[in-house]
Amino acid sequence: MRRIALLLLCATVLPIIPLLAAGEQPRVQRVVILKVDGLPDGLLEQYVNETGGPGREGHSRLPWIEHVFTQNGVWMDNFYARGLSLSAPSWSLLDTGRHLEIRGNVEYDRYTLRVYDYLNFLSFYFGYPISRHIDMPGVEVLDEAGVPLLIDRFPYEQRFQSLQLLQRGLRLKSFPGALKRAVAASSPKDFLDEWQLGLPWASSVFRQTEADLIRSLQNPQIRYLDYFTGDYDHVAHLTADPVSQLHELENLDALVGRIWNAIAASPLAAHTALVLVSDHGMNTSEAVFSQGFNFVDWFNSTAGGAHHVLTNRHP
Repeated sequence: MRRIALLLLCATVLPIIPLLAAGEQPRVQRVVILKVDGLPDGLLEQYVNETGGPGREGHSRLPWIEHVFTQNGVWMDNFYARGLSLSAPSWSLLDTGRHLEIRGNVEYDRYTLRVYDYLNFLSFYFGYPISRHIDMPGVEVLDEAGVPLLIDRFPYEQRFQSLQLLQRGLRLKSFPGALKRAVAASSPKDFLDEWQLGLPWASSVFRQTEADLIRSLQNPQIRYLDYFTGDYDHVAHLTADPVSQLHELENLDALVGRIWNAIAASPLAAHTALVLVSDHGMNTSEAVFSQGFNFVDWFNSTAGGAHHVLTNRHP
């Protein structure tokens, strides 16, 4: 379990929960990791310690996180690593426990003229029929450097891995179920029109992945499970509004509760470690220009100098 211990030391927000029967000595046989992109540990701790509004006096705004990690587990202090606070390099450090081979979300090799876009899920999945690449670009780079991932410590049949930046292997099993969820949850017209909202049916994919993880917990042969969510990161990049960010934290809290209860009902409940970890924080002050501020719009505005700034990526 040395690799797991190394993972813990690199964590930004890392509670560890062994579920043990009375008098039983802790012996971890299974690890479940919730990977939350862009989650500041200070903000999480603030809302855990803050009580709710009318009808919830004396209760934490994030009751499941408080129950699982504060009351029944371990809450580790924030850790920092040298390098840019970006998702791809940060997750590579957390998933390997090694010095960085990946140093940006996108890298360009001027010698080979090769572009490494570590965050582009769409090209990975839709380009597979042509490229036949079965691992995400970040995993390929780490393989070339001979750096193993934590998941590589477990045989293939003992793993459950969700969609994420350092994804080993295509994960296609959740898509048929996600499509059924999307169709069942909306009218045919809404289903066909949803393309206007951006990436269609994305929420159905993550709900189906969660259902697959919970089902996999009932299989004692599976010893490594993880679930990646970028929902908070996406909101925090767009706005520093505390109401929007709290809403996403409440969604995360509910997710923790569902997975905690699924672990408690699983065959390895007494030997499971539940880990919540994040790759980097986010500026949550409304008065400070940050990752949540759209510099493209600002430079194009009169106040920003009325420049003509174009980008082919959504800010």
